[in-house]
Amino acid sequence: MELQTKFIEGTNEQYSIREDGVVISHYRFLRNLKKEYRTLLLSGSKDKKCTTIQYGIKGKMYTKNALLITYFGFKKCYTCETAVKNILHSYCKDCIKIRDRESTKKYRKNNPIKVKEQAKKGHLKDRDTVNKAYVACLLSLPVSLITDELYNHHRNLILYKREIAKKHNIHMSSLK
Repeated sequence: MELQTKFIEGTNEQYSIREDGVVISHYRFLRNLKKEYRTLLLSGSKDKKCTTIQYGIKGKMYTKNALLITYFGFKKCYTCETAVKNILHSYCKDCIKIRDRESTKKYRKNNPIKVKEQAKKGHLKDRDTVNKAYVACLLSLPVSLITDELYNHHRNLILYKREIAKKHNIHMSSLK
């Protein structure tokens, strides 16, 4: 399968970008203003923070990711090579979830005392109010579909579970 190539606008078909992010120079001007046709893969340079690859084309700086999104509508995830459509994201949604999970595990492993303190603070607070948005979130429904009867029933159930959990000094999630 051959990779698709598109010419970069404003370069008079001198530069193009390939689907895998490689920028190609097709010709250059010699001193006597003649065109010398060649195919040269440009290497680019890293920016000041060493995070993105930039190309100097016709006096302007272009980043590899911006060119890919402009001409192909996507760029590739750094880990799994799936399409990412947002220029600000480096990873796809699945890889972001995996990275978040791993960083959470690492934080919990390295800071067990802080995690225990945070858990105690968060779970032992007396929360008397249960609003419709909270009930909707627990039931995975939009707030507009929560009726007053459903809200009152689920609210009473939550308050009852909290009372039992507090009385027996257990976590509420252990109550099904």
